[in-house]
Order: sequence, then C-alpha cells, then structure tokens
Amino acid sequence: MNKRFMTSSLMVTGVLFVALQVAPVAAAPISSNFDGRYQGASHLIEGLSKAACSESANFEVRISRGNIFGRTDDGGKIRGFVTSTGFLTGTYDFGGGDKTVFEGRIDGESLVGGLMKGDGCAWIVRLQKQ
Repeated sequence: MNKRFMTSSLMVTGVLFVALQVAPVAAAPISSNFDGRYQGASHLIEGLSKAACSESANFEVRISRGNIFGRTDDGGKIRGFVTSTGFLTGTYDFGGGDKTVFEGRIDGESLVGGLMKGDGCAWIVRLQKQ
C-alpha cells in the first residue's frame, strides 16, 4: 500500500471513530452554558496537509444563547451552535465559495475544534475564553 492510501484510510477511520463517539452527544439541547467571547488561532496539521496550505489564522468567536458566530483575520466566517454537554458543530466559510464542517468540544474556558479543506489541508483550532 502506498503512503497516501494509508493516510487516507487512517483519516477516514479516525473520523468515523470520532463520529460514533460524539453522535449521542449531538442530541443534547443547544445551551447558553458556554456563552462568551473566545479568541485564539488555527494551526496547520502538517501530517494531514500539503505544503500549499496556509499556516494559521486568528479567530474571534462569540457564543450567544448557544449560537456561535465568528471571523478570522483572513476573511473566514464560522457559524454554528454548542450543546449543553459542550459539543459544538457548524460550518466554516473559507471565502470564495469553499465551506466545511467545523466540530469540536468546549469546556467553558477553552474551545478545541478541527477544520479540513477538500484540497488536502487540515487545521486544529484552539480558542480561550476572554
């Protein structure tokens, strides 16, 4: 097997594992438990990304009544919601028509999520409550 196939297979297996683990959590109601402002940045996951991917972007996110609204310094937009158990999901708009799913967890002080772009780019997003 070639390295690209192995990487793709591992990534698909990991995504399925995470989806199966958080699926029951996603049924929890939207909650204002985590309302506030969060700031931080995305960081490129080098093992899953090509050399042409942007390194990082600064994020500013506001959660109000469980709804997530945010922007990045490179023009990206995030929209979504957070449940009472801290699961968050939404969409990230890269600009120029490219969008992806944004999912992660929040514990009240920090938010951690992931982004993948179809052309072979992946980022981890880490934000802190302000």
